Amino acid sequence: MGEDSGRSNDSQTNGDVPCCKCGVPMQPNDVNMCDSCFYSEVDLTEGLQKHVTITFCPDCVSYLQPPGTWIKAQPESKELLTFCVGRLKDFNEARLVDAEFIWTEPQSKKIRVKLKLQKEVLQGRILEQSYTVEFVVHDQSCKTCSGI
Repeated sequence: MGEDSGRSNDSQTNGDVPCCKCGVPMQPNDVNMCDSCFYSEVDLTEGLQKHVTITFCPDCVSYLQPPGTWIKAQPESKELLTFCVGRLKDFNEARLVDAEFIWTEPQSKKIRVKLKLQKEVLQGRILEQSYTVEFVVHDQSCKTCSGI
């Protein structure tokens, strides 16, 4: 018996198996993939909204909360962040753990928000991913400001 069989025995005694993607020795799990490979394969943001259009009244600095409520919010305020996050449908059973604005030029008519999500994905493993949602601002006067 050579040196190779000794390594194989060590591997068997430790219970290690090779990762099915990169071959690194690891403890077996349901997908037989190391943490690095597993996390690179899972996308918590798949199917989530990445672009949303919102309506803004420039006269009274309010945003339309459909169907007909207008919410006053200053740029990059807590109220605006809450409004933006509230416009998103759901997070595929993931939990929102953080949200923050990403600075954009005011005249771009875009608001970018970076969201951080967490979800238990396998054997109690918690996966955390960040993604950006772009809110395109459409100007339209509210009924009060337009006099309708």
